[in-house]
Amino acid sequence: MIKNTVIEFFDKEPIANISACLRYQFERVIFVGFSEWNHTDEYKAVKYFLQKDEIGVKEVTYYELAPHSFVSTTQKLEKIIENEMEQNRQCFFDITGGEEIALVAIGRLLQKYDLPLHQVNVESGSIDLLHCPDAYAAVAGRNYKLSVEEYLNLHCAVIDYSKQKEEKILSVDDTWKEEIYSLFPVVKNAGLNWNRFCKITQQMEEDDYDDCVYGQIGQLLNKQGNAGANQREKLTRRSFITLLQQLEKINWIRALAYDTNDIRFEFPSERHKRVLTTEGACLEAYVGYRMLEEDDVTDCMVGVSLDWEQGGIQRRNIIEEDDVLNEIDVIAMYQNTPVFISCKNNVVKTNQPLYELDTIVNRFGGEYAIRILAAPNGVTDAIRNRAEEMNIRINI
Repeated sequence: MIKNTVIEFFDKEPIANISACLRYQFERVIFVGFSEWNHTDEYKAVKYFLQKDEIGVKEVTYYELAPHSFVSTTQKLEKIIENEMEQNRQCFFDITGGEEIALVAIGRLLQKYDLPLHQVNVESGSIDLLHCPDAYAAVAGRNYKLSVEEYLNLHCAVIDYSKQKEEKILSVDDTWKEEIYSLFPVVKNAGLNWNRFCKITQQMEEDDYDDCVYGQIGQLLNKQGNAGANQREKLTRRSFITLLQQLEKINWIRALAYDTNDIRFEFPSERHKRVLTTEGACLEAYVGYRMLEEDDVTDCMVGVSLDWEQGGIQRRNIIEEDDVLNEIDVIAMYQNTPVFISCKNNVVKTNQPLYELDTIVNRFGGEYAIRILAAPNGVTDAIRNRAEEMNIRINI
């Protein structure tokens, strides 16, 4: 038998609708609102989450209130309370996100029914027990932390795991993390040359008889394509060899050999190869591991491809060929607030990375999401100013 019910206002921000149930194990949730939210994908996603075994809400219901009518709103809320009391259920009111007319109605009803009342600080996850705090002792407490996938599902997004590359999966053991940490200083010191280096290693041929890759240095350097407007902006032979020597010293390549014309070396593994042939792989993995070392960060994913379409949660295991996908470099959960991070090896001189990050966060992150541009080689003053205007943090 259901013993308690929380009544709350349905909010456009999914996290506001579930925050109370992340802290208390309410058995029944009644949402009220002035729109037909119960017909939306957003409502269905919230309902699906609340009824997961880990959360354990047994029933989720929605009642639409008449807009701009204090009398009608009060009567509807009173009817809900009376019905719950007839079923011997203790009612709790969550006023997070409530509109003024509804809050006034609840204030009037509290005088009659003396019910427990609380409000959630969505960003911190804390709950202020505003009325009848002793009643909450009868409800089991908890401190549930959302995973990245759970948060994205609440925004009707589906992760396409088939697109997630092995080198962007954060291993649970420390061995790969230590290797990434050893590589990162080389990547950072190389600056824009690292992106050029990766483009060159992509062009090297594999030897059919051993694990080596090889190529003619002159031809490889000429394949940099549009690396810059003039030759000074392209990777030189000396810089290329120097980077390879540094990588061999930290065991990211082996058996380096070269002469005036030719060069060859080995990758220790396919995973090492993918990192050294993918421009952003090292930086993204480094940022992901560093995030996991932060206090209160409970989950982190790197290189996440998301289904862009609405209705994602109902199709959570179905990714169609024509679905619009967008990749996010790093997503972490800080407490229950998402952190979206865009990673750039080069000095950021244009607004495009800011606009791309802002677009993704507006679609999948919500009002409380944290935006970060990770640019270890810096940004221009103009970009820093624009980022501040867009509430994007710069991490160098």
